[in-house]
Amino acid sequence: QRQMCIRDSHGTIYSIDIATDVYTVLHSFNGTTDGGDPTCQLFVEGNVLYGGGKYGNGGNGEVYFSYDVSNNTYTPLYVGTNTATPTIRGVFKDGNNLYTTLADQIRVLDLNSPGSGTTTFFSGTAVGFKPYDFTLRSGDGSWYTIFEKGTTNGHGSIGKLTLGSKDVTNVHSFQGGALGQGPVTKFCLLYTSDAAD
Repeated sequence: QRQMCIRDSHGTIYSIDIATDVYTVLHSFNGTTDGGDPTCQLFVEGNVLYGGGKYGNGGNGEVYFSYDVSNNTYTPLYVGTNTATPTIRGVFKDGNNLYTTLADQIRVLDLNSPGSGTTTFFSGTAVGFKPYDFTLRSGDGSWYTIFEKGTTNGHGSIGKLTLGSKDVTNVHSFQGGALGQGPVTKFCLLYTSDAAD
């Protein structure tokens, strides 16, 4: 099966059984107490899906949520009342933390006390602005993100996250033109070629 979110009214979480093409709505957001308008790909850990959206408490805000497919339980982890209209482009979970890209920042939601909201992990600097979704590199377990703006001539970059020290380092700066610029999507799973023969 494939589980996804779609923005329709306040949004839904749904599944499609790829063997039978059966479409099932798992949860419909109400736009208030459980948020709505999901804006990023779901992150999967075991039987639990994690995601985020830009609609909370009946207006502009942000929502982070989980959905347990083993017992069909939706849980709003945090529903905010931000006066802006944030766009959450990606989430991933590491330990008890949910990491998210929100506007020009990477933020962290402590799942032990999610009601306190998110804290800043990284705010746009010379490494880049407007981070998108995250990609896990196989082998060393590092997380990477793409920045749409910033670095050389403002053409965007790829950054590597160091979770323990709350740091993001530049891996590549796009040069523009035929060399690429302004990336606006997640990249594929990276791999290493240093495996033993």
